[in-house]
Parts: sequence; structure tokens; C-alpha cells
Amino acid sequence: MKRILTVSFSIILLLTSSSNVFAISQNQRNLYSQGVLYYNYNDGVGCNNQLTDYIGTGPANGLTFPDVTSVSDLVNNINQYIYNTRPNSPFVNMGAKFVAAGQAYKVNPALVVALAYKEEGLGTADTYSNNVSHDSFGVTGIAGFSNDKYGFVVFDSFEASIDPVTKYVSDGYVKSSGTYYSTSVHQMMTHYTPDGIDAATQITLDVMNKILDPIVSNANSSVDQTLSDIQSACGTSNQSSQNGASGASGVSYNGSANGFSLTGSSTMAHYYQYDPKWANSPYGAWSIADNGCGIMSVTMVVDTLKNLNLTPDYYANRYAAYDTAQGSLWSLFPKVAADYGLHKTDLGVSLSSAADYIRSGGLVIISVRAGAFTSSGHLMVIRAIDSSGKFYLANPGDTNNQSHTETTGYSASYLINQGALYHLWGFKK
Repeated sequence: MKRILTVSFSIILLLTSSSNVFAISQNQRNLYSQGVLYYNYNDGVGCNNQLTDYIGTGPANGLTFPDVTSVSDLVNNINQYIYNTRPNSPFVNMGAKFVAAGQAYKVNPALVVALAYKEEGLGTADTYSNNVSHDSFGVTGIAGFSNDKYGFVVFDSFEASIDPVTKYVSDGYVKSSGTYYSTSVHQMMTHYTPDGIDAATQITLDVMNKILDPIVSNANSSVDQTLSDIQSACGTSNQSSQNGASGASGVSYNGSANGFSLTGSSTMAHYYQYDPKWANSPYGAWSIADNGCGIMSVTMVVDTLKNLNLTPDYYANRYAAYDTAQGSLWSLFPKVAADYGLHKTDLGVSLSSAADYIRSGGLVIISVRAGAFTSSGHLMVIRAIDSSGKFYLANPGDTNNQSHTETTGYSASYLINQGALYHLWGFKK
């Protein structure tokens, strides 16, 4: 975010033993007895800011506390989302803290989680504000806190940032008296992230949807409608075909029993993100060269399986809203599959399932962490498997010095261990 908003905050008190917990709901007592610890926020008057049974009336895609099925469901969904999305996040198992702060200030806690994801990858991005300042929200001004050398607020810990940031959102954006009072996420982003409003809105709503869809009535439809409103310029797969984007090039990509090759028969569509034809083309707030491994993998999968001849910059433009500082959102994959009529399956980390997909004429997108293929994180395509069970890749990040990654067969053990396998998605017609 760019603009500075100054607000005040109340002192936070963490109660960690049962003898100190008081004035709490029965729901909290039940969970506390199971070993789930919650914040109690003492504002100097009484214990008014602890987790309670309070449920709001707000919609899933709104700024105020939502009308959820239960508080415990909301806590669990936040915990599950954070762990599934960024298992190394410092916010893992802090769902109760987000919810308690949301109740105290009548703010949608899923919104606050989404801000932490959008700005700094839930505390996992390798940035100064994360590593030194513990500011995963991109906040630049809260009274009582100092700022780091880049202007972001310095917190003692990620945990200690949740309450004051939630109050910051409440005072500045949710309350009608707020400097940037907003009635929608999109309106909020015009002030919070003015240099990328539509993309920031879609990322934020996507996170909120994942957390709240199962526990808020009509959550999915309300969020998806808002996404549709801001994404209308992206078009649909039918519009792409009508505009000539389906490109009947005469090239046919037909999968063999063991997958696709890069040359000769059974050739697949094959692109590199550093190709000067599109390396500098934008993908979200970045370029294809900088952040395009995900969209390049999507390009190869769709063009191959649908017999298209679209270029990576076309997909990068169409799905720009799915790019973040940490790379492509995983929600990009079901969206693309739906748009182009492909069957997509989340394969977890099952390479045996990936092999089945390849043998049935499909392709598999593989996500890896830092290891043999990358120093951070990377997405590639598993394109073939040989008779010995070794996998072959189409690596959008390959250069002349790394071409071996596309001609070498890798065992399942190598991909899991040295390759640091993270996740797999299968695609087929």
C-alpha cells in the first residue's frame, strides 16, 4: 500500500494459562480445554476484546465481520487456508488471533488474512519488511509504532501485528468516520493498493472466498460476482476463439502413450519465459521473465491439449490478476481448466497419479521449492515418462546452461528429494 494513515491502538494482553482466562464464551472454553489457546485483549476497562461467540451480519466479500455458521468454523478455515497455502508461514495456527481481532473491531478476519497474503505472502516473502519488521501487511503508519528504513511499521513479531493492523483497517476503512471509508474491497484497494487496484481486488477476494465459501451462505456467488465485475475485460474462451486467438496453425499436438516430446513426433507446445519475444511482457505487476513460470506452464498445457497456437503474452494478459509477488496463485489452474474445457485434478504430491495422467495423454504441472531446479520456487510441466519410470520435463525457466533439465529423465525419488517436490496438478482433455 502507499498512503499513510495514522491510528491509535490498545494494549494487547496474551493470557496463556487457564487460571487467567475469564469472561469467555462456552465455545471458547470448549476449545481451550482441547488445547486451543486464544488471545484475550484487555483494553483497560474489561476483557472486552477476547474471542467470543459474536457473529456479524456482513457478506463473505465484505469488510465487516461475516455471518458465518460458527466462530470455531471460521477459526478452523483460516488455520487450514494458511497451512495449505503457506505451510511455512509465521501465521500458521493463528486463526483464533485473526478472528478475535476481527470480533473486537467488527472487521472481516478473512480480509486481514488476505491482506497479509497479497502484500507479503503471509510472512513468507524474502523481504526486509518480513524479515526485520514483521510487517506482512504493507502498513506505513500506526501511532505508537516506529517505521523501518523503507517506511513500513515495525512490529515485535508477526503475532503482535494482527490486532493493531485489524484496528488500523477498522479505523481507516470500515468505520464511516474513517479517512478512507469503503463499502467494498475494490473501493478499499483504491487507497490501500492504488497502483494495482483490479489485481489487488481479485487476489484479496480470492483468498476471502477460499476461507469463507464453505461457512457463509451464498459466499461463493457473492465473491464470484464481484470477481466477474472487475474481470469483464478479460473475456472468455469463446470470445478468444471469435477474435482469432484460437489460431488454427495447422500444428497438431497428439500425446503418445508415454507423453509428449519436444521435437519430432508427439511434439508439445513449448515456450521459455526468457525468450526475448515476450520476456519483458507484463504479467501482473511483474514481467514474464521475472515471474512467469506459472503462466508459461499454463500456456504449454493449454496450447498442447487444446491444439492452440496462442502465445505466452496472451495468457499473461488474460490472467494477470492471478500473479502475486510470490508467483502465480494456485487458483489460476482451475480457472484456466474451466475456461478451456479441460479436466483438472489436484494430485497432491502423488507422482504415481502424475504418471497415470501422462500415460492417459495428459500433462502435469509440478511446483517445486528451493532445490535442484530453483533457489526459491518454480513451476514446470511434466510431459513424459519412460519405461523405467523416469519423468521428463518442459521447463519454462530453462536457459542454454540448463537445457539438461529438459533432456534428463528424473526418478520419483529425485523429484521428491533433490527436486523438492511441492505440489502437482493433472490436466487432460
